[in-house]
Amino acid sequence: MSLYDLTEPDLRANSAFARIRLLIVDDSALMRQMIAEIFEQEADFEVVGTARNGEEALQKTLELRPDILTLDVQMPRMDGLTCLKQLMVVRPTRVVMLSVQTTEGAEVTLEALRFGAIDFVSKPSGSISLNLLTRGREIVDVVRRAAQARLVSLHSPSSSEVSLTNTPSLAQFSPLTSQKPTSQRRVVVIAASTGGPAALDTLMPGLDSNLNATYLLIQHLPLGFTKMFAQRLNNLCALEVTEAKPESELKRGCLLVAPAGFHLEISGDGKVVLNENPPLWGVRPAADVVFHSVAARFGGAAIGVVLTGMGRDGASGAKAVKAAGGICIAQDEETSVVYGMPRAAVEAGGIARVLPLQNMADALNTLISTGQLPTTNGGRDALILPGAPHGNSLFQSLL
Repeated sequence: MSLYDLTEPDLRANSAFARIRLLIVDDSALMRQMIAEIFEQEADFEVVGTARNGEEALQKTLELRPDILTLDVQMPRMDGLTCLKQLMVVRPTRVVMLSVQTTEGAEVTLEALRFGAIDFVSKPSGSISLNLLTRGREIVDVVRRAAQARLVSLHSPSSSEVSLTNTPSLAQFSPLTSQKPTSQRRVVVIAASTGGPAALDTLMPGLDSNLNATYLLIQHLPLGFTKMFAQRLNNLCALEVTEAKPESELKRGCLLVAPAGFHLEISGDGKVVLNENPPLWGVRPAADVVFHSVAARFGGAAIGVVLTGMGRDGASGAKAVKAAGGICIAQDEETSVVYGMPRAAVEAGGIARVLPLQNMADALNTLISTGQLPTTNGGRDALILPGAPHGNSLFQSLL
């Protein structure tokens, strides 16, 4: 399975560039025409072709080698999800889902994101949306951002150094032994945006539900998606995963998913508080709100995790967790779909270690069970940032 990485800022807006080659895939001739009209107004796009179904899309992708596809879900002969899965094998290509199914079926959308789609936009009024042009600016913006991605392999070993520090010290985890839970409960906050669903597919199954920890997840998703998302994660891992509600308690071995449309904070008695304060960084829930709340309430028992995502949500919060005596880790550039949020958190000074995605579950299990960063033996799988604690207790009691 291939993922993508987006290096900010948008260089296309500031320099000469080749036009973005777009293939439009939709079973409706009218929709293909309207989508083409939207992009033909944009100087940086070239519509290189259209396809009526998944089979035709695969063939034309091999022939035309587009930079990016807009892909419908419900089509004859081969549907969009089947096409997406095969595309990521035969010729990994950037994909934005564009279909009514991405609104009506949250499960379909989440599956598309799992199998390699970068983002999605819903048609405003069904499969044949005569008012599609009203959504034109949003469609263009989403596809333009997705087109900046570069392809990377999720499963290949990490080989590049993170270039955000002047004198990095690279390290590799020693084999981990089983750990016994400690008496101190850790509060783990996980932040993710673009690419998060696929990253969580790797991270979540490796988390040990027997350890003394509770988890909060902030995954940027539209309204109506988080309950289905929580149910899918619950089937994926040993933790008990539910959508957070007002007064939800932080329980050992449980993960609460922040609901779309609400900021999440933790009250003085350790329960969930939801509010509809204005979005932060354009999102609600925002990871920064949760990080700051958990840092203030739990201090050195807090652990932060910043996964793939666009923008800088989580950077300020990671710094707050560090200042309170906790520790934060971040996903590395090579395994990130979008290296925006992790980069911002590293540059803000809140991250102790940058890790490939495949190493993050073991790192979290070790932090929770021992209060220490994992021991290292001089390999190239992890980057310890200057000043990061190593081999010492990182946490204090909750109370």
